Order: sequence, then structure tokens, then C-alpha cells
Amino acid sequence: MSYSKEGESIHALVVELTFTFFKLRSSGDSQYQKYGLSSGRMALMRSLQTGGPQTVSAIAASRPVARQGIQRMVNAMVKDELLVLTDNPRHKRAKLVALSDAGTALYQKVFEEEIEFMNRLSEGLPLDSVNQCRDVLTQMRDRLERL
Repeated sequence: MSYSKEGESIHALVVELTFTFFKLRSSGDSQYQKYGLSSGRMALMRSLQTGGPQTVSAIAASRPVARQGIQRMVNAMVKDELLVLTDNPRHKRAKLVALSDAGTALYQKVFEEEIEFMNRLSEGLPLDSVNQCRDVLTQMRDRLERL
């Protein structure tokens, strides 16, 4: 069996995307490390910053990870005073996870550095091509969710 032209193109895109992801994660880890964060911790903080307080189960459902892994990360970040647990009006036992004041301040500081990094990364790349690539990746993600 061989790839169709479209299948071969998607395969090449996925391979490139995989290698790009690893480079981005490594760059992020280097950037976040000086603040005691990992890419995973920063992603969790980003989810809470953009989506507001959420349960551990809701956070885990939005990514391909086990709830227990998110729970361990949340527990550690609560201990580090980056997150707080609050009562959930919809559930007696499932607390809501939210950024603490210290977590919000740290997120803002790291996010500002991330903006600088993304601006440097984007230099010289055609905006139309970047937007088209984003649109294709969004379509692929939507298709993957339906498969």
C-alpha cells in the first residue's frame, strides 16, 4: 500500500510538526526553567488563565493525559502557592483549581517573555502562510477528534 499524494503530504507535515513540537517544548522548558516551571506547568497555568477555574477532571479531559497526572501537578503547584483550590458550587467534593495571585503574576511575567520569543520566531515568515498553516492544523485536529 502507498500514500495518496494528499496522504504523503499530510505524513510529511505530521513528521515536521512532531520535530517542531519537540524543539518548541525544549525552548519553552529552557525559558520556563528559570522560574521553576516546566512546559506542563506553564500549559496548566495557561489553561486556567484563559479558561478560568476548572476541576482537575475538566483540565485532564482537555488534553491527552490521565487525571492522576494533572492531580499530582495541581497538588505540587498548590504547595508552591501558584494555584489555589476553591469550593465548587456544582459539586461538593470536586474543588475548582485557579491561579493564585502569585501564580497570576508569574504567568504574566513568563507570558511577556513568551511574546518576545514568538515575535522573534515569526520574523520573516509570511503571515498568510502562517495563518494558512494554522487553519490546516485546526482542520486536522477537528478531524482527529471525530476519528
